[in-house]
Amino acid sequence: NTTGVDKLKIGVCSWNIGNNMNKIKSLIDSIRQTSTDSDILIVGLQELPVTLSEGTNKSISDKYRLIEGEIHTKIKDKYDICEKIPNLNPYTCINTVSSATPGFGITTFVFHKKEINVVIIQKNDNCDKYTKGYLALKIQIDNEAVIDIINVHAPLNTIDESKTFFDNMFQVTKDNNFSSPFQILFGDMNSRSIMTHNCELKKVTNCKTKKDIENNSK
Repeated sequence: NTTGVDKLKIGVCSWNIGNNMNKIKSLIDSIRQTSTDSDILIVGLQELPVTLSEGTNKSISDKYRLIEGEIHTKIKDKYDICEKIPNLNPYTCINTVSSATPGFGITTFVFHKKEINVVIIQKNDNCDKYTKGYLALKIQIDNEAVIDIINVHAPLNTIDESKTFFDNMFQVTKDNNFSSPFQILFGDMNSRSIMTHNCELKKVTNCKTKKDIENNSK
């Protein structure tokens, strides 16, 4: 049994996968190489493509099971797939953007070492802007300790929009009993929203925040 959440080693891997599904095996190999010390392993994906022709729910559920199974195949000597309460689906943002454009889901996979028991007992999610939103899962460890894990794909526009997004998210999750003293927030924060326009070009290395520029101009 665990000796307390503060004693656990928790590994977190996050990737905005987008159109890189062909690289999923490389991700899984990396997880295999780096996950051996973690008691609990959390893998979060953002913008997991949803195929229109299969129907969004079927597409995302099939992809979820496929990726979960492929990861587990590589680590099953030490890890089990986290149990979920009935009808809890650990993904969100499965709506399509338009009749011609697929959707992009937010998904979270949880694995745990065989000597501990971990169950996903609650879900809260929101996806107002198709690909932007969050997926909050509450996991219970050995029928005692509870951890909230929140996989985020935040908006990319202004710092005010980002602040509003996170304020609303924390309020809604709190109202839905996601109030564990142990919370893990991860994902695509899109922190470039606090940068100048040129800094949104990902290869720029000398970014300054808008606040820095304003202070220097005084």
